[in-house]
Amino acid sequence: MKCYRQTEHVARKIKLSPFISFTWAFLFVIAVGIATTHSTANSNSTANSNSTANANSILLSTLARPAYNPSLFDQRDAKVIELIEQNKLSQARDLLSAAIDDTSFTVKPKLLINRLMLRATIDQMVGANIGALQDLQFAYRLAASSNQQNLLGDVAYAIANIHQTRNEHSIALSYFKQASENYFEHSQIDKYTNTLLKSVTSLLATEQVELAFAALDKSKSLLNVSLGSKSPEYNAEAKNLQGIYFLHLGEALLSSQQFTASIDALKTSLDLLLENQLITKTKVNLLLSKAYAADENIDVAIERIVLAFDIASQAEPPIWLLHSLQLQRASLLAQLNEYEAAFMVTQALLQDRTMRQPISEIKQMLDMHANFQLANQQQENADLKQENEIKSEEIANKQTLNKLYFLVITLLFCLSCLLLLLFIRSRKHRKALEEIAHTDALTSLYSRTRILDLLSHHQDLFSRNPQAYCVAIVDLDHFKQINDTYGHPTGDKVLKAFGEIAKISFRKSDLVGRIGGEEFLIILPNTVAEQATEVFNVFNSKLPKISHALNIEQRVTASIGVVSPKVQETFMDIVSRADKALYTAKENGRNQVVFSKH
Repeated sequence: MKCYRQTEHVARKIKLSPFISFTWAFLFVIAVGIATTHSTANSNSTANSNSTANANSILLSTLARPAYNPSLFDQRDAKVIELIEQNKLSQARDLLSAAIDDTSFTVKPKLLINRLMLRATIDQMVGANIGALQDLQFAYRLAASSNQQNLLGDVAYAIANIHQTRNEHSIALSYFKQASENYFEHSQIDKYTNTLLKSVTSLLATEQVELAFAALDKSKSLLNVSLGSKSPEYNAEAKNLQGIYFLHLGEALLSSQQFTASIDALKTSLDLLLENQLITKTKVNLLLSKAYAADENIDVAIERIVLAFDIASQAEPPIWLLHSLQLQRASLLAQLNEYEAAFMVTQALLQDRTMRQPISEIKQMLDMHANFQLANQQQENADLKQENEIKSEEIANKQTLNKLYFLVITLLFCLSCLLLLLFIRSRKHRKALEEIAHTDALTSLYSRTRILDLLSHHQDLFSRNPQAYCVAIVDLDHFKQINDTYGHPTGDKVLKAFGEIAKISFRKSDLVGRIGGEEFLIILPNTVAEQATEVFNVFNSKLPKISHALNIEQRVTASIGVVSPKVQETFMDIVSRADKALYTAKENGRNQVVFSKH
């Protein structure tokens, strides 16, 4: 009785929707119709049974079975329905409990079983599943002991339904099996089909996927036989049952991660379900939201969960369904990384829970809370890890940069050394080349080009700052005769010896160069004509030593023409005048120095 009082306390806080009120009213009218045998009540039975929530449809339809004794019901049952219509569930339950206490299970077992099932349904509607199970278990034992086999299937189905809502699926499957066997034995095909469909959820929850699809295939074949075989009203019910089939097919496909097929099946379910099946449509949209979310289509998943809430607001869905909607909402928030909002939703659910709710669902909400805290911790760890990685990367970059700087500096130093070495070598090479270009190979005196450039340079200086200097052209006398007599090698030796004497005979500032075969040009800076004449006479007197050194009979002498340059002259004019002075010396008998003033 304590359990019942708890249920009544919960019932006072919950108002029954007009939809459920109408359902219970219709059930009682059917029951009274059986007793009064009014045909109008039977017609209302078919019309109004469509508005019953699918989870309890078989249980509630038990009261409408024509085989029941019409004398089983009295005025108290009518009052119970009236109170239910007024959303006074606590009073309705009190009255029904009094009727149950007055019902003898030995005299009227069928009536007692039906009243127990009715009270269990009220308890289940307000979330008092434990109280509902107690009534149903008593009804089950009573049906079995009183040989009420035609009611045993309904009671087993109702028990299975409660265990399923509590996520006790293994227990639910054992009762679904008993219910389906009972319905099949009594040829209640629609109830048998519905039980097969209802068991799919528990089969999937226990990972018996193959058995779930087998149950769906069997249900499909039964639905195809039923559709079109009876009245239009029955066809509407069969079509609605097909909608329920596609609901569970979509659920099975979703469990198998066949998201596109699941979505198609669930959409087909919505098309087949009757308009008044609001709770079932709510569940379909809930599953569609889960399917779209699993298929990573979050936007459509959100649209579907919003639609599910909208449809649920038009009915009075069971608590477990409302909580499932909120859990899916929290799951979508979590998928959007809105963990705080998801936690707030689950926290609100925890506050709304009672101890009668399935422990697994509470665990799911606690897990979501833990996931939220874990996600925060993981985010902090990720931030710290990222910060450490950034710092490590910065340190590594600095080290790499330092290594790069060192490498660049080393390379630059090596390159500088190499360039310096190349510069020194190139300078030496250039100097050597210049020396080769400026030096006569045989005599080691200046070459023709170099001596003429030096003469041009001196003449430019002389034009700006006239300081006397002299220029001479020296020609060895009868040099051709030496070549002809003693050979060219001896002639070369004579020229080489001439160069050696010239190097030791003139000053360092004096410039001597070979301008032809046996002709030489000599520049004497800061020297006047008289000094130049004397210098060249002394030099000419040294040349005969060459004959003695080379042991040749022909005496080596030279004819020398000397000039003093003028300001307005070019270096070629100077060479021309010196050359004329040379020819004068040759004409005068050779071996002499001639100075030309003109």
